[in-house]
Amino acid sequence: MTQKSEFGICPMAPGDLDEVMQLELQSFTAPWSRESLESDLRSPFARYFVLRKDGALLGYAGVHTLFGEMTIVSIASSPAARRQGVAQALLDHLFAAAKVGQVRVVLLEVREGNAAARAFYEKNGFAYVGRRPGYYERPVEDALLMTLEL
Repeated sequence: MTQKSEFGICPMAPGDLDEVMQLELQSFTAPWSRESLESDLRSPFARYFVLRKDGALLGYAGVHTLFGEMTIVSIASSPAARRQGVAQALLDHLFAAAKVGQVRVVLLEVREGNAAARAFYEKNGFAYVGRRPGYYERPVEDALLMTLEL
């Protein structure tokens, strides 16, 4: 009988950056730069987490928190691990961190054409509150603004 291995989520460290950058390139047409992620790892307002299973990086998430508001800047799952609960585990972890940090509202932007991400956020209680025309590049697309009050 094999034992089921659970996800492990921990704060991102500089040693995780090579793997996270690979995941960025696999997941986004306009990925964050390594310099941006390195800068965020030094910021007191940013928190990043990696999710691993059996040592393999399956996903990561990053947020900026200020004045009782948390903005999700990124959630990414490895293409091979999609639809296996990785994004949900990361989002649940962010919600738990938000409650500890006395966050009142969670904000995010999502590509209008990213139906899977939009459905995921809707399922988790986020509501549409606005639009940023032409916000994304490669391809040019609107960003939909979503919020969740905790």
